[in-house]
Amino acid sequence: MTITTFEQLGELYVGTLVSDAYFKGAAGTVADAVLEALTGDTGDNTRRGCLDAAARLTRDAMGFLEHTVGLIDQDWLAGRCDWARIDQCWGQPLNAVEQRWLHEQLSEQADRAWNTYRRYLPDGEEHNGGIHLDWIHDLALAATFLQAAAMLVADAFNIDTEAA
Repeated sequence: MTITTFEQLGELYVGTLVSDAYFKGAAGTVADAVLEALTGDTGDNTRRGCLDAAARLTRDAMGFLEHTVGLIDQDWLAGRCDWARIDQCWGQPLNAVEQRWLHEQLSEQADRAWNTYRRYLPDGEEHNGGIHLDWIHDLALAATFLQAAAMLVADAFNIDTEAA
């Protein structure tokens, strides 16, 4: 019989895990994975890779948002978000103002998706006995994907997110 002892993780290591999860979260993990996959690429290839990944993440998020709360198709009525304009940003050159606008829109829509997510939680104001419980998962994915897309756009265009 073999007895295995489990040592506690070191305090510094645990602190790093918590810090990474809290400050970067799942979106940061996704963005880091994309950037790591692009290691070795330089300049325009890295930018293009970041933007291609951000486009895919954004479009997937848009699909989740439309499927759950009909957000994409109805947004133009409320004047809340120009999803068509966001979607047109991919694959074309953007000036500095457009780059910052795209980053800000992705960040704002990620926050909006998280707020919608919180409203559908069991203690949220729109919780309806679990009828839309599956929406919670999809809304969290959409918010995470939009956050990751915003991080990739910031990296592609060297946008200082601390100054924003």
